[in-house]
Amino acid sequence: MVDLHKRRITKLEAKEKSKDEEEAEEDEEDEEELQKGRKKLADAQKAINDLKLFYTKVMMEYGDSEHRSIGHILYSPPVSSSVGDEEYTEDWGTFELYEDKWKGALMATFWTWVRFDSSSPYLPLLTQ
Repeated sequence: MVDLHKRRITKLEAKEKSKDEEEAEEDEEDEEELQKGRKKLADAQKAINDLKLFYTKVMMEYGDSEHRSIGHILYSPPVSSSVGDEEYTEDWGTFELYEDKWKGALMATFWTWVRFDSSSPYLPLLTQ
């Protein structure tokens, strides 16, 4: 996108202004298009920089597999198909979270992301 915006801007900047009053309106439209193009270019460059910063932060904080590990599996039976009368696929497991990884703000984020079925007697609906 950046290259596209740069080419369009270059083309509009290179375009000569008309001395004819009838074509002056076209020059104004070109100037408006040039300003829009510059804004789009700036927005695209800002988005690229923001993504680079985000990527750098993610790689620093989670690049090492030790930093991505949030717990371990306690039990995970083999995946089964055609289970029950409805013939659903059964794929489940239980895991234990590492407490030190789930303290503070990260825990609050996790609970707002996870939604349990309120009709289940085993898994309460969590509202935080």
